[in-house]
Amino acid sequence: MGIFGFTTTKTPLFNTRDLTSLFKAPLGLDSQFLLRPLETILFPKSLLTIKETFGNILAVESDDYPSSKPLYVDRRFIIETETPRRSLRMLPKASILKERLISYPKLPYVWGGNTRSGIPEIFSYYPPQKSLSPYEWLSWHFRGVDCSGLLYDVSNGTTPRNTKELSEFGYEVTSPKPLDIIVWPGHVLIFLDKNHLIESKVGDGVTFSKAKDRLKELEKIPYQIRRWV
Repeated sequence: MGIFGFTTTKTPLFNTRDLTSLFKAPLGLDSQFLLRPLETILFPKSLLTIKETFGNILAVESDDYPSSKPLYVDRRFIIETETPRRSLRMLPKASILKERLISYPKLPYVWGGNTRSGIPEIFSYYPPQKSLSPYEWLSWHFRGVDCSGLLYDVSNGTTPRNTKELSEFGYEVTSPKPLDIIVWPGHVLIFLDKNHLIESKVGDGVTFSKAKDRLKELEKIPYQIRRWV
């Protein structure tokens, strides 16, 4: 057995190894209807270091998602190897990034989510034993994004995956232009142009808003405007 693995498709990364208990209907959502054990969705060809094996569950580490927490994946999402090699991801052109944001579908806020297409494999590996509500169905498939996951998705996984890192990403500016971000540890918004923003908010999901109105709501928050493109 190799001590490394490559993800073969978009792969959920968890902070628990008891996935059988997690994927029961009703799904283990918290009071905000979020599935907190999901950490992120790894993109295809992400490199993993396998630390320990628990049947179909692997304890792993990944440079694509550094974490002090133990992390786990279902081994059916990966190919094991003894020859590690990281794949390079390319940042799309600014025009493509903006087009992707403008056309982004109205999806729910999914904690740890960063894919508009969802992960149908998880539905096959952990089929529900009861019928699901529409929101549970989307959550079970991880079809939706959190705030930094929206940016991560449209940038092909080239941007930091959490807001703490985004707060140090690029450089700070005072006058925004398209694709600049408003960020503080805990949330991030993206300028489509100087008058409009897009974000994914708890409860609302992917939302477009007027920059003037949204900035007024954020007056008491010590945010930064940062340029990264």
